[in-house]
Amino acid sequence: MSSKHFSSEAVWSANADKSSYPQLTEDLQVDVVIVGAGITGITAAYHAIQEGQRVAVLESHRVGMGTTGSSTGNLYASIGEHLFSIGLKHNESTLKEVVKSRLSAIRFIERRIRQFNINCDFQRVPFYLFTSSETKQKSTKIRKEYEVAVKAGLNVSDVTPVGFPFQVDEILEIADQAQFNPLQYVQQFAGAIENEKCKIFENTSVTRVKDGKPCIIETKRATIKANKVIMATHSPKGVYGVHTAMEPKREHALAVKLKGELPSPGIYWHVLNDQHYSIRPYRNGENDYLLVLGESYKVGHKNHTEESFKKIEEYLRRHFEVASIEYKWA
Repeated sequence: MSSKHFSSEAVWSANADKSSYPQLTEDLQVDVVIVGAGITGITAAYHAIQEGQRVAVLESHRVGMGTTGSSTGNLYASIGEHLFSIGLKHNESTLKEVVKSRLSAIRFIERRIRQFNINCDFQRVPFYLFTSSETKQKSTKIRKEYEVAVKAGLNVSDVTPVGFPFQVDEILEIADQAQFNPLQYVQQFAGAIENEKCKIFENTSVTRVKDGKPCIIETKRATIKANKVIMATHSPKGVYGVHTAMEPKREHALAVKLKGELPSPGIYWHVLNDQHYSIRPYRNGENDYLLVLGESYKVGHKNHTEESFKKIEEYLRRHFEVASIEYKWA
């Protein structure tokens, strides 16, 4: 890559919460054990303590520093495979339930931010799905998505906004989506709910989970007994049939500084061939960054992953005046 002076961590990590939680060293008995302290695990812990449950959250590294802290912090009703893909397998009622659930999740995050006074740069922004002249052969996807979004009851438009940073062939705008700093959110959320009823442990890897009454959760230095276990780990720990059908994927991201102004706040999905680039501006009060995520691939299927970063950089330089690359991560 032409820019060498960058950090190989997510842009959020530079301002990560410095607080820490202890390692589990003594046996415990609780109502619910949650394995994983990303946004899913901490949200599950919140719901459990609202029901009066005694909770232990076990994190193998640090709160939020896994997938949550590596995401781009975009919140939207759409899905990666696009909403119209739901209609290929399910009915309109299922489509509406999916959209309702995703919008509800955004509202949940917004309410917790207000409840606990979480500082994480949350803002409501539009979501854009579009093609340009170089990808007009994919424009039928945008038209399909527009029709399905209307059926789902979303507030949509197919008019290109004034000052849009790309030359557009077809566009879908969904209003009132959101963006935030995902790492600050989950770390401050964890700090807000941690108490005598909700214990959080970092650097505590779960080595084995035994189902039963009670369940037995083993770590390197201690054991916990619990009535229920929630594995907030993307896939369950252990050996399960579902693992044979899973295809873990990884995406690479860059955060750059531009020579000019950032685009207007928003989530920009530029459809290219069989995937898309996800672009968003991010202002943290001190610096302005443009974040770009793309080049998804199956883990283990690519020998030279550096090529993905190069492709993203080439894409960026085609569309923007890049001053410097500040962060790159996966």
